[in-house]
Amino acid sequence: MDKISVIIPVRNEAEKIKQCLQAVFNQALKPFEVIVVDGHSIDGTVENARKFFGIGGVAKL
Repeated sequence: MDKISVIIPVRNEAEKIKQCLQAVFNQALKPFEVIVVDGHSIDGTVENARKFFGIGGVAKL
């Protein structure tokens, strides 16, 4: 089976990041990895992405 990486660039998308990530995982082909690349968001985008993945500590997002 092919491995699929999904890269999501974001900046100040706190209200939409959960919906975006959920849509990725709702696809028939599940991703091998999801990389969220943040562009210095100040609205809680990173925190919302961490909550989605259940990451409580330090992580590269």
